[in-house]
Amino acid sequence: QPSAVERVLRDGDNGMRCGVAQSNTSKKPSHTSFFALLFYTMGSFVLVAVGFRALGWPFLWRVFLALVLPLCFLWPASFVLQWRVFGPITEQPLLSPIVGHQTWPCFSSQSWNTFAIGSLILAILGLLFFQ
Repeated sequence: QPSAVERVLRDGDNGMRCGVAQSNTSKKPSHTSFFALLFYTMGSFVLVAVGFRALGWPFLWRVFLALVLPLCFLWPASFVLQWRVFGPITEQPLLSPIVGHQTWPCFSSQSWNTFAIGSLILAILGLLFFQ
């Protein structure tokens, strides 16, 4: 059987835009649901960490932060990596995790350059607070 890429090249996109099937539903998803999920997840992590600290369990506090803080950066980075690796092939947009909302437009070299430059500017501005 032909692969999905071969079918799209042969038959056209058949209602697909940027590699994502377009539905005909009139219900629009709330774009704040991803940010609410992120806020509540981070809030619960902070409450657990503060609870360990308040209970006088510094070892559990350090272990919890050593495990959770890297995950807070690796989880979103994995979706950016997926967009960067498969974006040139599928021209997919950058989708938010779990809820699947489009957070960045379809992949192109211009959209990648804009995203990378914006991320670098934010990282450089963030360095000011670490000094």
